Amino acid sequence: MMRRLLTSSFILFIPALVVAQEQEAILRYMKFPSQSIGKAPASLCEFPSICLPMDFNEAKFQQHAIGLIPDNPERVESITLYYTSYREAESFSQPELNRKRLQEFGRHYPKLLASETIKWHFRAQTGAKDDEDARTYFHGFVVVLKEKKHRELKPSEEKTALLTMSKATIVKDSLVGVDTVFKCRKKWSGMYLPVSKSKRAEGIRYTKASIWGRKRERIEHCDTLFRNRLATKTVVDVGNPIWNYRDTTVETILNRHPEWSKMLVACDVTGSMSPYYSSLIFWLKLYGPKREISAFSFFNDGNSKSDGEKVPGKTGGIILSQGNDADAAVRNLMRCVKMGSGGDAKENNLEAVIKALEKYPESKDIVLISDGMVPVRDMVLLDHIKRPVKVIICSPNSRFHPHYMEIARRTGGSIHTVEDELDFGMMLNEGQTLDFGTVRYKISGGKLVPMKYF
Repeated sequence: MMRRLLTSSFILFIPALVVAQEQEAILRYMKFPSQSIGKAPASLCEFPSICLPMDFNEAKFQQHAIGLIPDNPERVESITLYYTSYREAESFSQPELNRKRLQEFGRHYPKLLASETIKWHFRAQTGAKDDEDARTYFHGFVVVLKEKKHRELKPSEEKTALLTMSKATIVKDSLVGVDTVFKCRKKWSGMYLPVSKSKRAEGIRYTKASIWGRKRERIEHCDTLFRNRLATKTVVDVGNPIWNYRDTTVETILNRHPEWSKMLVACDVTGSMSPYYSSLIFWLKLYGPKREISAFSFFNDGNSKSDGEKVPGKTGGIILSQGNDADAAVRNLMRCVKMGSGGDAKENNLEAVIKALEKYPESKDIVLISDGMVPVRDMVLLDHIKRPVKVIICSPNSRFHPHYMEIARRTGGSIHTVEDELDFGMMLNEGQTLDFGTVRYKISGGKLVPMKYF
């Protein structure tokens, strides 16, 4: 009896402790100062920010915000509560509404609310003139997930690295990477199949063979095996520490698809991409002569143009190179890197593809190597590309800007990360959902809309 009483008390104690922690967190956040702004920008909810909206003067999440993000403090960088300071009645208490909104947040994301590692901010929007105007403002929470980042080389380091890569050689039998292979075999599931085909189709299974002599159900299991890849001839000195800087995403994906032929390879060579175009240089030296490459299009988003001068379709900073000369491609890549600085986050990916297609129309497989974390400057040009685009996502995590899914989907191409890939040659219907990477998408209004982050 005593043990039962202790157990019951302990069970009752757990929810009480959780509630106390939530209340303590809410009281702590209520003391945070608010920053006054006129009105949150229309781009507030664009990648990489995730919005959890509430209605004006309400403390309940809109339905789609519930369960949208993972309740895991290790995944979240910051959370910001946006509200309007406008009020009609003198008796209205904004602090009380904020408290209720924090309480609602804690109801659905208790671990995030209780975490002491997440940065919290509060933004008071002061621009609303009346009730109707205030309802057009964003109210709710904006969450920014943590992003892994490669260390960018300093200009002096990058110059040295590029020079080293362009002149380097690979020693025979050196370890140059790891191949991923799949080994599949059928295993007994522990269940037995019905003799009746109709019952099998319904998914009915049994735990015993019975007198009917039911056959064992065998399910295919695939294991991922990793196999060291060795150089077969002297091409590059991989003992040089500069190769440790490269990210192997590009070479892994290109080697995964030996069927790609007459490739037109468009590659972003702005500063954030240095670990990835280093990988492309490595791949060119080792495999370039064996692969069928039609052309290269290296782009740096306008050389050193100011951001205000960058017009979609006329941004520039593009160097085209024939694909049958790997050494010339490396030299042109280096030229493009030295000529540009990147500037703002957006890049002229589609302009680079279009310019290359105009000069090399005989190209077959279009491969776009992109910084997955930045938006595409010239999405308005997408309808001018009538060929499937295979998008290689360069990102140290599995998140990337929705623009790249749109490029792959609307051109009927494909999207590739180091872990996964998705072919859009299939037809997707309105309302259909699909999971890729850490996001669930839904076709809504003809577009891919993120529905859930895992």
